[in-house]
Amino acid sequence: MTKLPLKYVNEYRDVRGKIRRYFRRPGYKRIPLPGLPGSDEFMAAYQAALAGVAAPVGVTRTKPGTANAVIIGYYQSPAFRELASGTRAERRNILERFREQHGDKKIDLLEQRHIVKQLSRMKPAASRNWLKALRALLDFAVAEEFRPDNPAVGIKFRKYKAKSHHAWTAEEIAQFEAHWAIGRAMREIG
Repeated sequence: MTKLPLKYVNEYRDVRGKIRRYFRRPGYKRIPLPGLPGSDEFMAAYQAALAGVAAPVGVTRTKPGTANAVIIGYYQSPAFRELASGTRAERRNILERFREQHGDKKIDLLEQRHIVKQLSRMKPAASRNWLKALRALLDFAVAEEFRPDNPAVGIKFRKYKAKSHHAWTAEEIAQFEAHWAIGRAMREIG
């Protein structure tokens, strides 16, 4: 593979493993470069960024009634802000993935069958967390009149049995204590 010597192009791998490329000139905002380096799409974006051509006004604006608009509103709502910080982080992760896939779609077109189909692709514990996050988002959408009802209501959580941990026997405890003397790091944990 040939490397193209393009000035101001930064490339990195994000947390999900996807390679991202940006045009980053000092003193200017970074500009995402779509496509593969050398492709027509990439080179057109690079040339526009190099020439200093700004994106048309309103391209990045959120369209009213889309999943993206509802998610942004939900993040700013008291219902979201009053959640525990860990719950907010977990729900934000779930909703950001939902927004990547469906952000430009109208939220009022989401039907119960779409939710059930998505849940069927997930493991039980993950589906439970996803459904909780989506129910809260759709409750907000109903309260703000983005849609008339919440299609996630009435969908039951999938049942699953968590694996239990082995409880140590008296012999295993004695073996541990014999191996790790008092004052050693393993004895101080817990």
